[in-house]
Amino acid sequence: MSEPKEYPDAVWDYAHRIANTHDIVTIPAAGRGLLPDIIELLEGEGNSFKCLTANKSIGAMLSGFASSDLEFTAPNNKKWRPNMRQAADCADTAEGWVEALRIMTRALPYTLVLVTNADNCPQQFRDLFAEVRMDARLVILE
Repeated sequence: MSEPKEYPDAVWDYAHRIANTHDIVTIPAAGRGLLPDIIELLEGEGNSFKCLTANKSIGAMLSGFASSDLEFTAPNNKKWRPNMRQAADCADTAEGWVEALRIMTRALPYTLVLVTNADNCPQQFRDLFAEVRMDARLVILE
């Protein structure tokens, strides 16, 4: 059995901030290199987080994920698929992205973490995201 991976303190700090707050977390350019470890740590933590990275279009990424063919196994070993098809059809606007996240967070068994570049994340979306309570986090890379 291999030894558990050691993460730098900064990775733990960002992962804890993301996991434990509904506020928007900003990672400065100097911290971008930590992102793969942050994602690995969050997704490996009891399988309770799913990180989605929007390199270009938030809307396209959300629609693609909502259209994916996810399958989960319940504690009773019964297979089930979340119903997120409506999220794939949400408008490609800040309001539509928030609605898509609402639909997905109600359907999924884990917390969604949306990671995007600052230039892909309009202020209107940030403001709407901050107003809505749902099981999602927003991480903005500067």
